[in-house]
Amino acid sequence: MVLALYAAVMLAVLTLMLPEPLAKAQRQSIHPSTILANFRLLLSQRAFIGYTLVNATAFSGLFAYLSGSSFVLIEYMGGAPPFMV
Repeated sequence: MVLALYAAVMLAVLTLMLPEPLAKAQRQSIHPSTILANFRLLLSQRAFIGYTLVNATAFSGLFAYLSGSSFVLIEYMGGAPPFMV
C-alpha cells in the first residue's frame, strides 16, 4: 500500500513539475497510424535490425545458460539439489 501511494505521489509530481523537453514543433501524435508508421520506419533500418538480433542472441544465450546450469551442476558435477525434502 505504501509503495502504491509513493508511486502515485511521484507520478503526480513528475506530471506537474517536469517540463516537456521536446519542442512543440517536434512532438508527434500518439495516434496508432503515426506509431505504426514510425515503427515501419524503424524496422526498415538495417542497423536497428542488426543490434536487435545481437541483443536477442545474447539474452537467449544468457537465459539458456541460467536455465541449464543447475541441471549440469546437479547431474554431472555431483552437486546437491537445493531444498531437498
